[in-house]
Amino acid sequence: MDPSNFIDDLRSGKRDLLAVVHELCQAIDQENLTLQALVPEPLREERLRNEAIHLLKRYPNPKKRPPLFGVPIGVKDIIHVKGWPTLGGSQLPAHVLEGTQGSCVTTLRRAGALIVGKTTTAEFAGPASGPACNPYRWEHTAGNSSGGSAAGVARGYFPFALGTQTIGSVNTPAAFCGVVGFKPSRDRIASDGILWVSPPVDTLGWFASSVKGIHKLASLLCHGWDDSILSGDQNNSFRIAIPEGPYLNQISPPMHQFFAKAQERLQRAGYALQPVRAFENIDNLKVHFRKQIAADLAHGHQSWFSQYPDRYHPKTVSAIQRGQTISKEERQRLYARITEVREMINHLMHDEGIDVWLSPATFGSAPLKINERPEDCNMNLPWSYAGLPVLNIPVETDVLGLPLGLQLVGSFGNDELLLNYGMQLESTFSYEGVPR
Repeated sequence: MDPSNFIDDLRSGKRDLLAVVHELCQAIDQENLTLQALVPEPLREERLRNEAIHLLKRYPNPKKRPPLFGVPIGVKDIIHVKGWPTLGGSQLPAHVLEGTQGSCVTTLRRAGALIVGKTTTAEFAGPASGPACNPYRWEHTAGNSSGGSAAGVARGYFPFALGTQTIGSVNTPAAFCGVVGFKPSRDRIASDGILWVSPPVDTLGWFASSVKGIHKLASLLCHGWDDSILSGDQNNSFRIAIPEGPYLNQISPPMHQFFAKAQERLQRAGYALQPVRAFENIDNLKVHFRKQIAADLAHGHQSWFSQYPDRYHPKTVSAIQRGQTISKEERQRLYARITEVREMINHLMHDEGIDVWLSPATFGSAPLKINERPEDCNMNLPWSYAGLPVLNIPVETDVLGLPLGLQLVGSFGNDELLLNYGMQLESTFSYEGVPR
């Protein structure tokens, strides 16, 4: 669904809100048992219908309706939502994970959004595989750990869904499922009410079917959002860097071919692409980042893990046990690396005159669920480490019909410009591969 037209139609009354609720609940009832994008809810349609009726009574005048009036939204099940248990894809008792609703959810509800439900996630957004299937091929993964949110948007259950990213849990599922995914700069968005993996690096993000849709939520959720920046240069003159070297060498041969073809299309459209050597130390970055994540996971779950060690997934147990061997002093040294990596990228962008980085969003297309690995997010890792804003744009599908996407990375804090650039690049590719 086109988010902008859909929103306008709901606010104006051109689309019947109760009919929309019925249609989306029918689709969920028919498919979700297989897709597993949403946590099951027995009386979903009854609840949503009652909430929709309440909205219609509260805002009878279309001209006075809030910006997201009646818009269905999915919320990843590590984000607290009033009225729902938060289980984080785990087997832990719901009462030990209770928390106050995240301000991101409060903002969307005040804007008139309807929460369709909790989207499925890997256990505590960690290393274990999540249950969601790829909407293009059921036997392939939707991507960890926000795969449920990405798959739900791809299938049209809702035009928007919230996710979170530690390494690549927004951008990788977005690429695998053929939707747009956005992770803003760290500190541009509220982080309360969420069961984080690694608070120093984790960031809220979201999915939509277009960059324009991404912008709609960014203007509501990001601190200090300035729409005037989006009305700037539209003549393809921004400077795009290709991060050549060990980082780019991680991708598969088919992805190399796809990326070369994508660059050719951009150059024909008038964009100037500049190769820049970057991340010569990518292997060290991966080791340091994953060590920090394990340490933070162990620290955050210290109490729960001591009480319920047998209820954790073996992969989560392994990560927590690794993290328990890391001292507080080493954790502090690892935190210092965050600033170092960000400054290194900032200096490189300044010295080379770079506005935005462009790379494949993933190593390849979505693997079979049985072959899913944490390493699938490695193309997102350095940008997440530095806390930079990252936008995934779907481009085409491979020989199996699985989506392939590009990753656009901006400078820290310049999220508005990144979306501006993203809108321009999106129009060059005009992806239309959303399955129905």
